[in-house]
Order: sequence, then C-alpha cells, then structure tokens
Amino acid sequence: MVPGDAKIGPLGARGTVMFALYLLGAFSAMLAAWVVKQLTDRGGVLLPFYMEMPPYRLPRPRTVGLMVWDACKGFVKKAGTVITLTTPRPVGAAQCADALRGAVHRALRLGHPVRSGVGRGGGPVVVHRQGRRRAGHHRSRGAG
Repeated sequence: MVPGDAKIGPLGARGTVMFALYLLGAFSAMLAAWVVKQLTDRGGVLLPFYMEMPPYRLPRPRTVGLMVWDACKGFVKKAGTVITLTTPRPVGAAQCADALRGAVHRALRLGHPVRSGVGRGGGPVVVHRQGRRRAGHHRSRGAG
C-alpha cells in the first residue's frame, strides 16, 4: 500500500506506481509473445496472408426482414421475461397498501386507537361511532 500523501518528485506516488504497473504489464506481454514465437517458430519462410472476400451483393428485403424479425423476437422474449419476473412485485406492494388502508379504515370506524400521522403530537387518534374525532384526548386531573 502506498500512502496517499507520498510523492515521487512532483507526482503523486499512487499514480506513478499505477503507471509503472501498466508499463510492466505491457513489457511482460511483449516478452511472453517473443518467448512463444521462439518456441513455435518453424524456421520456414513466412508467406503473405491472403484472404479471399466474396463478391458484395445487396441483401434481399425478405432476408433483411427475417433477420430483423428474429432479432426483435429474441429481444421481446428476453425483455418480456424480465418484465414478467419484476412486475408482480409492484402489484403485490399495491395490494398490500390497499389491505393496510382497509385495515386502518376498519379500525377507525370501529373506534380502535391508531397512531396519528402528523401534527397531533403523536398521540392516539380515536374515532367513535358517532364520527367525533379526538386527538390525544386525556382527562385533565383537576376536572371531575
């Protein structure tokens, strides 16, 4: 490990070490290529490399259409698989949210205490059957 504040001349030590490792890798690759060439050299005369190219022809529209169709079909199959596998999660989350919303609604309708959301000091909210809502309702000790 090279300390972050170390310097080699005007340059940072970390950058210099990384550049030296890059050069070492390039030199190692050239050395390995030379060794392989020495081991596999057959001693013959090297002939030039010729590659015959077929004559260029314009593709037929049917061929292009079939290739595009195959590519699109493969894409839709892969994308459809991903969409199919990931879609049930948001739908399931929406169903859970709906179920939770229904449970809170039933609890409020039946008069069960539920934690209030915001702005009422965090006290319980109780909704009585008559529809009167009291937030953080406590009897005062002096009254009575």
